[in-house]
Amino acid sequence: MKIPFFDLKARQQRLDANGVKAFRIKQIEHEIFQNSIIDFHEMSALPKDLRTQLDETFCIIPFELDGIYEGKESLKVGFRMPDDTIIESVLMFHYHNEDKSKPKGKGKQVLNRLTLCISTQVGCPVGCIFCVTGKL
Repeated sequence: MKIPFFDLKARQQRLDANGVKAFRIKQIEHEIFQNSIIDFHEMSALPKDLRTQLDETFCIIPFELDGIYEGKESLKVGFRMPDDTIIESVLMFHYHNEDKSKPKGKGKQVLNRLTLCISTQVGCPVGCIFCVTGKL
């Protein structure tokens, strides 16, 4: 299993063991944060053999897309973590009646606002009823 690049302790241990110089970390971080490069092979400021070594050892984004689930009032995106657990992000659509004189849910519905919930951990203490993450 690859080491998440932003696990600082594990990263430093592995880089020290392989004799990678400290200035290379700054170059890699520059590529990620300034140049928006998340593939080690595309980091042309680094020697090719180092790029290969980094790609074999580390991952920059330690999760993958698990699925996208669309509903009438929400869009959920699931991300699978290396240990097979899933975190979710949910985009919620909030509607209101265009004609305020009609009862809720009757007449033309207009998108009023969006809410985005981004889960950064497996499980969540909030426990929203629409969200699987809170039930883990």
